[in-house]
Amino acid sequence: MLTDNHQSFLFRALRANKCLLFVGAGFSADASNAFGSRIPAGDQLAAELWRWLGYDGEYDRTPLSEMFEAALRSGRPMADLKSFLEDRLLARNVPNWYEIPTRIFWHRIYGTNADDVIERSFIQVGRPRGVNAIVID
Repeated sequence: MLTDNHQSFLFRALRANKCLLFVGAGFSADASNAFGSRIPAGDQLAAELWRWLGYDGEYDRTPLSEMFEAALRSGRPMADLKSFLEDRLLARNVPNWYEIPTRIFWHRIYGTNADDVIERSFIQVGRPRGVNAIVID
């Protein structure tokens, strides 16, 4: 819980357009993808890559970074991997509560997500130029 002093500071910063928004994996939890499923987080996506690569047995908890590297080196067409990722990580349904962050003018918005939920939330409220996504490899 914020103290009165911290809450006052936060409201002053919001009014002055000096706040940053940082979103991580949990931010996208309520949005759904092309399959109508929730957008997968790291372990879920790694397990889906495991199946996509056709590995035997149950997913062994190999980290997502290693599973992605294996997918890149698999010899499968890059277009197939791109389609796999887009189907799972591009939002098709973004619930109405996601419009709340669009009501604030954020000085900057940062995220670690590979999905497009924050961008879609701005598009959904009619502000398609509300977010300029910059992807860093």
